[in-house]
Amino acid sequence: LLWTPAIGMCRLAISEAERFPEGSASFYDAIFTTAHERLASFLRERLKLGPKASAEAADDLIGRIAHPRLPRALFGVDKVRDDWLDEDKISADFDLKPIRKAVAMLLNRRSS
Repeated sequence: LLWTPAIGMCRLAISEAERFPEGSASFYDAIFTTAHERLASFLRERLKLGPKASAEAADDLIGRIAHPRLPRALFGVDKVRDDWLDEDKISADFDLKPIRKAVAMLLNRRSS
């Protein structure tokens, strides 16, 4: 989501939501609903969570990871990438700390 064309599409979908709600809803589903469902399924399988618990865990992870960065990018507060990341590896300058912290918090909560 933190790629210039992706932010542009998000901005476009938001700006056209009133005139073209079906298109904006479809874009939302493609970007957010699908990611949430896939993450919840992964968590359900790997952590042996029930459907409700896996959906809540996915909500928590996505919120902790995307929330601080996505709104800042949408409003132009933070710079986004113009180049595409290599699909086979994560760029060395990509900050994994917030993701690691969110996953660790989820796993710690599960173990307590």
